[in-house]
Amino acid sequence: MDESDGAATVLPTPALGRVLIAPAVLAQIVERSTLGVPGVAAMCSRHPRFDRLRGRALGEHQPPSGVHVRVDDDTVHAEIAIVARAEANIFALGQRIQREVGEALEHMVGMAVGEINVYVDDVRGRG
Repeated sequence: MDESDGAATVLPTPALGRVLIAPAVLAQIVERSTLGVPGVAAMCSRHPRFDRLRGRALGEHQPPSGVHVRVDDDTVHAEIAIVARAEANIFALGQRIQREVGEALEHMVGMAVGEINVYVDDVRGRG
């Protein structure tokens, strides 16, 4: 199911029923995992690309944030905008965020993970 319709993700569990995961839960997992990576100073409060994605998908129903999550065919895709710490190697930081977020999603919700795109919007610290 796609987050754009505001519906929850449905994971089939034979003979037991369904497990529904709201898109906001997926976004929280992405955000918390990202903030746990050393070198991340903060999430961006807004990012123009996400505002356009949200505008097409959800109208104005979602508050601005540095995370946009979508689900296609039970695969989670994430767009993440961060502020990096000045001392961080930005390329290595982006790779670690991709790895940590992917592992968290797979572990916590058992879904396949597609693209995890990281946008470094600013750098904070030193001078």
